[in-house]
Amino acid sequence: MARHSFRRPNVGFTLIELLVVIAIIATLIALLVPAVQKVREASARTQCANHLKQIGLAIHNYHDSYKALPPDRIVNDWATWAVLILPHIDQDPQFKKWDLKRRYAEQPGPVGSVNHPRPFHVAAYYCPSRRSPTVYSNSYTFQSGAAADAGAADDLTGS
Repeated sequence: MARHSFRRPNVGFTLIELLVVIAIIATLIALLVPAVQKVREASARTQCANHLKQIGLAIHNYHDSYKALPPDRIVNDWATWAVLILPHIDQDPQFKKWDLKRRYAEQPGPVGSVNHPRPFHVAAYYCPSRRSPTVYSNSYTFQSGAAADAGAADDLTGS
């Protein structure tokens, strides 16, 4: 009686087949990554456009309330239009922290406290694709106003 040996067919993948599948998946991912990046950029542009629209509507609401556009600043080194339109962009609690009879650097509340108005981020003032909103100015000059006249260091250059 002769023994017949039956060979089982190979049920696994060969190395070549596995490498081809990996190459196809890598190609698909490489095509997908730029598309995801474009979607992110489009989303950031849309969010920035919405912020600009919100600022424009706030300026119109200010005009409707006061029959004038907000000034660029009350006086040098004082609150600017960005503070004056806060109530019109749903930031009334933050606006109430500002004392418009005081200069920018003389605002009430200890620096770093909850009552200090300056280190507050208004989302509408920042586009997602631009600088981070955590960059603060330490004084109210930039080589202008009372501090510059007194010889204070400039915020940008430190000189």
